[in-house]
Amino acid sequence: TALGSMPGNLDLFKMLPMIDERCALLMEEFAEEFLTHVNPYTGLAYGNDPQVISLEFMNEHSSEYAIVAGNKFQSTSYPAVSYWTTALQNQWNAYATAHGVATCDIYAPSTTAQKLARGDFLRGLDAAYFNRMKSHVNGLSCQKPVMLSNLWRGEAFQKQQEQLSDLIEDHSYGDPFVPRAADDIFNMTSRSTPTGKPYIIGELNQSTNTSSITANSRYRTTLPVAAAVYGTFNDWSGVVWYAWSHGDSKTGSDGWATVEERTPASTSDRIGQIQCDGMMLDHMRTTGIIFRRGLVIPSYSPKTLYADDPLGTTGYTGLMSPKYQFVPGWQSVHAIRRAFGTVPSSQPTAFWMTTTPVSPLVSDTGQISKDTVRQQLTLSTAHAEAFSGNVDTLAPAGLTRIGLVSTSGFATVVLTADDGKPLSSSAELVISRTYLDSSGVERVNQSTTVAGLKAPAYNFVWHFKTTRPRGGPGTYQVLTPSGGVLTLPSTDWHEGELKYAQLGTL
Repeated sequence: TALGSMPGNLDLFKMLPMIDERCALLMEEFAEEFLTHVNPYTGLAYGNDPQVISLEFMNEHSSEYAIVAGNKFQSTSYPAVSYWTTALQNQWNAYATAHGVATCDIYAPSTTAQKLARGDFLRGLDAAYFNRMKSHVNGLSCQKPVMLSNLWRGEAFQKQQEQLSDLIEDHSYGDPFVPRAADDIFNMTSRSTPTGKPYIIGELNQSTNTSSITANSRYRTTLPVAAAVYGTFNDWSGVVWYAWSHGDSKTGSDGWATVEERTPASTSDRIGQIQCDGMMLDHMRTTGIIFRRGLVIPSYSPKTLYADDPLGTTGYTGLMSPKYQFVPGWQSVHAIRRAFGTVPSSQPTAFWMTTTPVSPLVSDTGQISKDTVRQQLTLSTAHAEAFSGNVDTLAPAGLTRIGLVSTSGFATVVLTADDGKPLSSSAELVISRTYLDSSGVERVNQSTTVAGLKAPAYNFVWHFKTTRPRGGPGTYQVLTPSGGVLTLPSTDWHEGELKYAQLGTL
């Protein structure tokens, strides 16, 4: 309660176990109660449940970040909380003296030596807490991968994370219309993609800023396409979509939302209740197949961006900004990883550090194209194709199977094989689509074509069934190709299944 009235209270609350033994003991007790609790439905303790993939000890926390940002233990309503300010200052004074550095107000170091020592001290608090909690968890016979925290908190924090944590997690929010610019949300994730460790985007969604949502939500179906495409290209280990509502009055007893809305969101509620967002759900299956089955080739020629000490000593901006930065756009051409140590002599003059890539930004594998002029993102592989962006009178670059038919507005169309075979020989396909007009209003009864599939033979033909929106027709209809091209029904469907089977068997 006392912390609730203070600015930055969450950062300070998370910091308490690092400076107060009582709080650390409470965290140990919580971990023990949680990890040893047996789920009555599965008979498994959470610490041994295979559905618990990893553990984090602090969410979105760095003690150095909290202090550099100026958060203080102070409250006019509860002056006793200044106890922690005194405790922190005393620990800092002892550390500075032991390391031959002049003591100072921990919030106002003035010399380079004080700034460097303060950073080492605060990260040391986090490291000691991490090692303590990891030892405690292991003592509970829990061998899950663990990390101290997540989210970018600067390179010094990132370096420590790579030294201590079993995996790295970041969170990413931004403009969902990825082909709008070279500098996109995947440029930001490249700051924290490590070499040699699993990497997860633990929260991904469009910006939660209300004005940004109002302006950009019409394009949000681009985000699952981009996450699947660039996530696989960058060899990510996982993607978790952000939603703050995990079951409430909008979720029915069958686990589905009681309503699935389709209009572009005008408030942040749609982000928090993604289970109600029909447009996003339309593309989760197809893009999920691309990501989970690795249908995009990882970067042929990944680049490693090194940073050397000292890291982040000049206040908030210095803490949060990378010491060296590649030119935005190259993350769409090559996977870019982060490492710490001696900077190679070739790095400062490398083309990806000094030159601006030219649109379209084509991946080094040749499978992905991001055209920032036409504002189109396309994928073409043996097992999947995808398009998301503005539609014009020219055919999208790279696509050989998907035909949009429309010549204006915005579209997202994803086609993928569901039987592990290339599209040219697959007998089971899944396709999802969204069409909007130039003002952002959804277009219905649009035509979509698919080419380059198996030709009808021996009484085997292509069948199509609507699977989204939920409650659709649910029955297969026969499609007859013309010139090797299948024209899919122009009814108001958003996801469907294509099956190559004998007449009368479906």
